[in-house]
Amino acid sequence: MDTVNLIFNLLFSIFGVVFIVGTGLSILFSKRKHLEKDLDYKKSFLACVLGILFIIGSITGHIYAVFLVIMMISTPFFWYAKKKYPEKYQYLSMGIWDKIFFVWVILWFIFIIVLCLVY
Repeated sequence: MDTVNLIFNLLFSIFGVVFIVGTGLSILFSKRKHLEKDLDYKKSFLACVLGILFIIGSITGHIYAVFLVIMMISTPFFWYAKKKYPEKYQYLSMGIWDKIFFVWVILWFIFIIVLCLVY
């Protein structure tokens, strides 16, 4: 069981570093490419925070808690955005395969959380 925990923690710490470094590099390259354009740093900030949460979760060994916090924080923002911009969030009008994919992603996150809780 300790080996599985070590692999999960190492994997999520690598994901965290990739999120942080990838965000920094994407900001650098897009700022270099579009000098005259003002960049929106909100999504980059959220990606960095996600990377930091992954690293903290992997250090403490509670990556499932990180997933739960991410879901708890993102749900109210999703509801707010859905009410404010209803034309962007028409996921209920998707086709059957898109709905199946949406359910598959949710089940995958639940599987990861349950797997982390078991190990």
